Amino acid sequence: MKDWILLLVGAILLTSCRNEKIENASAEKFERSWNSDSAALVLKLRTEIVLESPQSAEGLYCKSWLADQKGDLKKAIKTVDSLAIGYPGFEKGIYLRANLKAKLNDYPGALSDFGRAIKKNPTFFEAFVNRGTLHFQNKHTDLALKDFQKANQIKPNNKMVVFNIGNAFMLLGKPDEACKNWIAADSLGNADAKILLVKYCYETP
Repeated sequence: MKDWILLLVGAILLTSCRNEKIENASAEKFERSWNSDSAALVLKLRTEIVLESPQSAEGLYCKSWLADQKGDLKKAIKTVDSLAIGYPGFEKGIYLRANLKAKLNDYPGALSDFGRAIKKNPTFFEAFVNRGTLHFQNKHTDLALKDFQKANQIKPNNKMVVFNIGNAFMLLGKPDEACKNWIAADSLGNADAKILLVKYCYETP
């Protein structure tokens, strides 16, 4: 009887170790997908994560993300709600829900979730950028500027962030600051910045 119990305990431990390895591998894949600029690689990795670890935080995130990619926003929201309930400390899940709420034009709900994600991770670059964009779209330019500036502090010299800082300054009636940031964005390779520089910043002979 004791031998049978020991075997059972051993089997449970082996299963637990196996599950932990799978979850660790999924977490590593998720980070790779998060930091990748290749849409094809992101899709590949996130599809694999759903198959390998569907009930992990990363697996639920990827399920929701994939549903959104397929245009099933209802399923995406339902899945990300489960993620937020099951893994409240996983700030990327709250961030994803904020983005989905923004798609549904739920401005207060999206702002609330962006705020929650940032509170959990005060250096959450993407959350500051997307919240700033949401503020900008809703004509709260002063709040957008603050978020873009914070994002630029976290990861300096992102060409789109610097460009958006310039846009915010222009709308706030500060063309000199706008031009300064557009010059920086242009030097970083933002093509739109050059167009605005010619239009607003360079004197024509």
